[in-house]
Amino acid sequence: MQKDHAHSFAQRKDAHLFMVVNAKPDSHLGADDFNLLADRLCANFCAQRGSPADNAMRSVLMRRWEEVVKADANGDGEVTIDEWHAFRSSKRQGKTPTSFFKDYAKALFGLASVMQGGVFNEAAMRALVMSYNGVDVDVELLFRLLSKDTGAVSQDDLEQILARYVESHDPSDPANYVFGNF
Repeated sequence: MQKDHAHSFAQRKDAHLFMVVNAKPDSHLGADDFNLLADRLCANFCAQRGSPADNAMRSVLMRRWEEVVKADANGDGEVTIDEWHAFRSSKRQGKTPTSFFKDYAKALFGLASVMQGGVFNEAAMRALVMSYNGVDVDVELLFRLLSKDTGAVSQDDLEQILARYVESHDPSDPANYVFGNF
């Protein structure tokens, strides 16, 4: 029973993350969705197009797309929700190790340096959450929980939070809501 609950929770998180990335929104993810996510992130963090922070984020997200598209079972250049679930499941099982969390946290800190002088504070968390499609989250509460009431999240902490999002099957773990409520 416990394993079924954890699987169901992981499936709901995966479906939510698919929706967060899916910019169109439709039933497929493509490279354009990852580019549009980069557009939203960079705009919300006030990064100029072509700036080092913008280029770093685009590079990280396009490398992620290159990992994701390997799950494209029918070779149409897009990833369906079923293919996404297979990709996410392989990540949880450790079949395809990735440095994505470290790279994404570093790129987010690059964006935060444009907006907040390199500090990942509540304003940076708000810019991050606003970049995701239609998410519903209490940013103030989420930030307070993730920062442990310190007023800032370090790059290492952010990397661990993002990794916990994938690994945690505990609905009470605040890291599960960094991409919004689902």
